[in-house]
Amino acid sequence: MARLSANDPAFSSCSLCGLPTDDESTFVIDTTRLEEFVTALAGNSHLKDLSLSNLGITDTGMQAIASAVMRRQASLARFSVHDNRVGRNGIAAIAALLTDPVCQLHQLELKNCKIDTSGAHTLAEAIHSDANTLTALKLRHNDVGDAGAAVIAYALAQPQCGLLELELTNNRIGNAGASSLARTLALDHCRLNVLQLGLNHIDCTGACSLGEAIGKNGTLLRLYLFTNRIGRLGAQGLAKALVSNTSLTVLHLAHNPIAYEGAIYFAAALAQNYRLTQLSLSDRRVKNKVELGIALKFIDSALLRNEESAFHTAAILHKLAKKSLEAGNPHGACVFLQQTRRLGLGEIQQDMLADTMDAAQGQISRAADLTRLGLLRLQAQHRELARLSFERALTIDYKQPQAWQALKQIDRELSERLPVDAGAPENIPLSTPR
Repeated sequence: MARLSANDPAFSSCSLCGLPTDDESTFVIDTTRLEEFVTALAGNSHLKDLSLSNLGITDTGMQAIASAVMRRQASLARFSVHDNRVGRNGIAAIAALLTDPVCQLHQLELKNCKIDTSGAHTLAEAIHSDANTLTALKLRHNDVGDAGAAVIAYALAQPQCGLLELELTNNRIGNAGASSLARTLALDHCRLNVLQLGLNHIDCTGACSLGEAIGKNGTLLRLYLFTNRIGRLGAQGLAKALVSNTSLTVLHLAHNPIAYEGAIYFAAALAQNYRLTQLSLSDRRVKNKVELGIALKFIDSALLRNEESAFHTAAILHKLAKKSLEAGNPHGACVFLQQTRRLGLGEIQQDMLADTMDAAQGQISRAADLTRLGLLRLQAQHRELARLSFERALTIDYKQPQAWQALKQIDRELSERLPVDAGAPENIPLSTPR
């Protein structure tokens, strides 16, 4: 509390966790301490990560905390609230943060906060507002239901929504909710990279709807459907989608009754899919152990092939980017770097591109290419370097709306004089809002 009040620049992350109690009416943080915390938070300008877990915070407390965040002079990038009894007014206060042009939240976690359909509707209205900068929304262990999933899907379908990751694990979502999300995934402008729907009530119907959408989608990288009710027909629908899908790298289907036929469907699909690198299957009730073993052996081989192929492709693109720079073609280098980013590789592989990006920065003279490089750096979480690219682009051509919007996200001091509508490139999923 003292460091928070002192506005210590080195104190950028704060996590408060209360001990679980048997009596739900017991408040772990009393009114006096909550007031002290809110006062300290309102006067701090360096906090980037705030986590509040199991503190007995209710509507009133959450409204006070959200108000304090609004009054802060620096942006809070990650806000996590776990195991608190946040009511409708508290959710409304959090939603207000997302629409406040001063606050620049990127990740919001509301685990086990008793969020129902009404709360989901309130959040959905906020995440597709022009001022919202959220890229990750995590609502696991709540009570959103099919209706809540539908309103969130509608928000995702809006072109201005910048959400890249959505977690709805354990939210009583069935086929209707899955179908709503599937319709959004099928849209050309959908930018979602990660969708988590584990521990729900989705069966073959919902899985087939998702499979049909995945066959058309080109941005989703990871899909989690573990511990649902997906049988062999649902597995067949998802496997069929892999034949045409070119983006999905992770599919988690553990603890679904897909039987050995489901594994055979995926084995056949992976003969034509060179993108998926992780596929999780498990069903303890499988009786045909021999057939299952053969299918799983082929699946493992295909996944290993795809992983090696992706790494090899990234290495080739990286070399081509370097050769483009050596030949005095920074625009070509940016194109190759963009294609590498779309592979969805891990952090280690992405960090390999940092030197090439730095070399490209010194050679690029076109504002559009500098903006593209800045977006790539932003995706790699190199925010300060990205800022340099955007600033240089604007000195060459100030009519670069993407650069202005990205700078608004990085540097909140510019927020009041930057235009809202930036428009994201169509070919790459960004960590910046449209």
